[in-house]
Amino acid sequence: MIVILLRPLLYTGAVFLASFLSNVAVAQIAPGVDPDRVVFRGPEGVAVTAEDIREYFILQSGEFTTESLERKASVEIAIENIYVKNLISNRASAAGLVPDMLIKATQRNARTSLLVKAWLDEKVRLHLSAVDWELVAREAFYANPQKYTSEETRQVRHILLESNTGESFYERAERAERIRSEILAGKDFNDAAREYSDDSSAERGGALGAVTRARLVPDFAKVAFSLEQGALSDVFMSPYGLHIVQVTEILPASQRTFEEVKDGIIQTEMKQSAASYREFLINDLKLLTGDPEVILDQDALRLLREEIGAR
Repeated sequence: MIVILLRPLLYTGAVFLASFLSNVAVAQIAPGVDPDRVVFRGPEGVAVTAEDIREYFILQSGEFTTESLERKASVEIAIENIYVKNLISNRASAAGLVPDMLIKATQRNARTSLLVKAWLDEKVRLHLSAVDWELVAREAFYANPQKYTSEETRQVRHILLESNTGESFYERAERAERIRSEILAGKDFNDAAREYSDDSSAERGGALGAVTRARLVPDFAKVAFSLEQGALSDVFMSPYGLHIVQVTEILPASQRTFEEVKDGIIQTEMKQSAASYREFLINDLKLLTGDPEVILDQDALRLLREEIGAR
């Protein structure tokens, strides 16, 4: 059971936690932890502080408010997660698993990375906000309208005789030809598919729905997109087995309007522009290292080499 010490969280407004005060933990807390800010005390001197909880919710949602503490279950989960992380961290530290130098470098790098991202994000935001993206999209559309055509779509149904049924290839081929002859003689394709097909589409009369060439395996696409509407294919083979195919409807490729594709073009152009501008900003700042006024302190580098060699 999680036992909470109320006072630190009262500072942040979690009055509801008073219900947990049926028992107060008395474990010793680690040196350097302010007892007045301890929310939870656990074994091995591991504590969860008000600052731990504040940081937890900030990292989770980007903000910390009194509402963050009004969901009892969320606070319990937070305390549990923080305690386990703090406990493992203390054990790893005591075992000397990670050098202090690496910890400090990681902390500094995390702070720097966060600030760098924030600065770049703001610069990119301002850059993007100054562009008329509908105009950009319109220019991209009319410069290459054929890029924005819908693919030819076909309503296709089929009968599949799988290759793992125990029959020889010739037996299956003969059976497929008999099925095709039955359909040509007047048997309804839907009924034939339900009766003979090994594919999961059999219960739908073999219907695969509206498909484009790209959605089909090459052997199947070659046949399905060569048939006239209503025509029945010869028996043919794909990696899945033997097929009989019929195309029930053909929807030819067509030019899409600007309004249909505008939002997609804008998203693509904005993404490309953001990436390019971010790269430009970084490369522009790199040029500063070649400025004549920038001085490389060789003495400082020498002292650094000496420090490393002394360790």
